[in-house]
Amino acid sequence: MKPERSLFFKFKHPKERIFHRREYNSVKGKKSGILVMLTVLLFFSLFSVVLGKAGLDYLNYKMNDPFIKWFNIPVSNHSYRHNYAEIKKFFDENAASHEFSFSKSTGSYRALWKFYRSEGGGTILAFVQSFNFWEDKDLINSICEEDNLIYDFGDVKNLTPEKLQDGVIISINLVKDLECDIADLKTNKIMIQDGDNLPLTVLAVVKSLPNRSQVFAENRLVVTLNNYGESNVSGSSSFESNELSVYVKVNDNEARVKTEISALLKSEFGLTYGDERAAKPDLNLLSQNKVMTFYDLSENLDLSARRRISTKLAEDLYPYNAALMYDHSLLIPHESMVYGDPESKDYSTGNMFDILSFKIEDLSAISPFQDVVLEKYKMELDLSQVEAKENFGVVSFMSIFLILSLVFFAGFAILIYLFNLMKSHLEKISMNLGTFLAFGMPKEFLYKGYLRIIFRLIASATLLSLVFLTGIILAIRLTMYALHLPEFLGYMEVFTNIWLWLAIAVFGGVSFVLFRNLLKSFLSCPPGDLIYNRS
Repeated sequence: MKPERSLFFKFKHPKERIFHRREYNSVKGKKSGILVMLTVLLFFSLFSVVLGKAGLDYLNYKMNDPFIKWFNIPVSNHSYRHNYAEIKKFFDENAASHEFSFSKSTGSYRALWKFYRSEGGGTILAFVQSFNFWEDKDLINSICEEDNLIYDFGDVKNLTPEKLQDGVIISINLVKDLECDIADLKTNKIMIQDGDNLPLTVLAVVKSLPNRSQVFAENRLVVTLNNYGESNVSGSSSFESNELSVYVKVNDNEARVKTEISALLKSEFGLTYGDERAAKPDLNLLSQNKVMTFYDLSENLDLSARRRISTKLAEDLYPYNAALMYDHSLLIPHESMVYGDPESKDYSTGNMFDILSFKIEDLSAISPFQDVVLEKYKMELDLSQVEAKENFGVVSFMSIFLILSLVFFAGFAILIYLFNLMKSHLEKISMNLGTFLAFGMPKEFLYKGYLRIIFRLIASATLLSLVFLTGIILAIRLTMYALHLPEFLGYMEVFTNIWLWLAIAVFGGVSFVLFRNLLKSFLSCPPGDLIYNRS
């Protein structure tokens, strides 16, 4: 049997086990002082590995922009608006010819929508960006990448026009602003206050959206709400209706809410109360849970009347988070509709995009393209994300180098400490070892005994340091939000940390080679040299 393999076998005779136990207790020191010291050294070394890896993972998460290859031009501003048609044509031609590594050219509309909050009443503003279901598959796929997708409620990787009739993708930041749990969005719609109040279905929650927007919706839905009141883009039979539904958030004050709203609408606008029902079975709204229906028996509620009612309710019934809803029917997106045409006067498709976007597959081509558009249109591209990505690569390399250097010197110091400890112990008992060998004790027994002693010491210290490390990480995770600890600490891992286990494996391998050579060298001396300390 090879001596190296003796690490994995038990001692056969009681005297061997007694010798091993006594020598191990001697090596680990009085009151396990050596074991404690080794555990502390290993703990801080392994903690530095875990901390460094967590910091890099956090930076990588922050820098992992799924839209790094997408570039956006805000053509709605005065600098580029007069050249809109020419710029759009230039981008489209490059996408068709794949010049400058172009793979896609598209456009989108921007909007600012008000959403009713789940708790506390009131509304919050959210930036909206549109997309074309048929033309922007690449952008949708980037948004739905596994690293960016948090919750998928509507099978967003298999979207259909029907889902996008009232469906939107929102960012995690908007969820926080809505003051709701993500799980609530699976069964409840969010209510938008824009023109007529409209309920929208959340299809997915993602970490980030293009241009730091918070809502991603199909062109038809965004154009519908952007042009509310200018044309019958919502698809309803008329902008006039004699029925009004008032959605409110009620808890223990349901009777008072009903009385106040009924009295207000009766006295101010002559509306007659019709019925009431729970909103949840009807629309499953996140921010309202009761709906009351009123009728105008004399005339239809035109657009101006709706706005007067909305203003009055907002002022007098603010605590109830009241939302008004009339007959509405949003249209399903259709492939035949053309958006972004500067010659179009059709409100149902819009005319000029607010943003022109293009995708470049090879980021090295962005510099020559920047020179061309700067000369041709006096246009400067925002390359901050590309530059940040390049800088992150440099920072990552330097960080990895520093972590490896730290681990190397820490491991080197621990090995020197153990080497001198073991060498000193062997020299102290060299007379006894020489006597054992002189009376016929096999060298293999001493070799495998001391090799197992040193590795038992290392294994015990490593296990203890891992237990302490796991406990500290668990405590940090349980208290980091309450104590407002840095966010990157949440990325610390033990069991799934490849760096940690690689460091332990390298340390164990180097230790094995080092102490094997030490023992072979020491035990190769004749018994007389050991007895009289002539080694």
